[in-house]
Amino acid sequence: MPHFEPIIIGNQCSSQWEQMIQSVLPSTLAQSLVAVVLIFVQGVMLNRITIKHRLTQKMTLFPGMIYILLCSILVENLSLTQFTIGNLFALIALSHSIDIYKKYKPELTLFRSGFWLGVAVLCSPVYLLLLIPIVWCLISMRTFSFREFFQLAIGIDASLLILYTIHSVCGQGQFIETYFNLPIGIMTLDTDPFILGYLALIALVILLSILYYGKFTFKKSLPAKKKIDILYIILLSSLGLIIINCSGAFSIFYYLWIPLSILISMLVIRSKYLLVAEMIHLIVLAMIINNHFNIFSLI
Repeated sequence: MPHFEPIIIGNQCSSQWEQMIQSVLPSTLAQSLVAVVLIFVQGVMLNRITIKHRLTQKMTLFPGMIYILLCSILVENLSLTQFTIGNLFALIALSHSIDIYKKYKPELTLFRSGFWLGVAVLCSPVYLLLLIPIVWCLISMRTFSFREFFQLAIGIDASLLILYTIHSVCGQGQFIETYFNLPIGIMTLDTDPFILGYLALIALVILLSILYYGKFTFKKSLPAKKKIDILYIILLSSLGLIIINCSGAFSIFYYLWIPLSILISMLVIRSKYLLVAEMIHLIVLAMIINNHFNIFSLI
């Protein structure tokens, strides 16, 4: 059998972020520890969103567990990157957006949602994609109002203005131009069998999630249905990752893990064969451990 060499993939899409992380945390061990803590916190936040808004049939911690597994499949994804940090702010923005339902005075909630979305965009322009589901959330959960839309926009502008001000004062005004110079181009498929299998598995799970949409929303209350729809809008907006890609840096899939971890947990809960789901979980966990520590080599 062929011998599979370790996969070498760039993690950062921005040289500015790479330099900043290296200057603040020069130790790779410290970077990894911070990344692990951030991923754990994000898993907890996903669990809180799922339980608070009753997105699944049962109260479960599956979304957070699955999110951590998805983030751990590739070794490179456990390093501290702009996406590891950006997903934290994206989840905060999403949490405030979903809370907008039947808010009597939503001004502060809208501003917070926009502000944290803007902070996520500062981490990576990829999070501009999140603007689509957040605007959809505003339209579907409330009577559309330009006034409320502007309140959201003011929050986004506030975070971007803070960054521009800081870099102008520091004499680095060109940062904005270089940072938002997006790497536009169709994502190319890697010929590595592991990567192809990895992408095929993601595609299969996305397809299953789409096919099970009717069952996920069956007998759900109207607010719960609208909130599940938001997950699918995020999933749909993630198609933009095919065009806005970072030359093979699969860490951009952190954005995709937000809806996919919740949708996979719904699939697991609805399964009649929980033992099979548990066996798959153990197999995936064993593969992740082997991929990280090279216990067994495929030769």
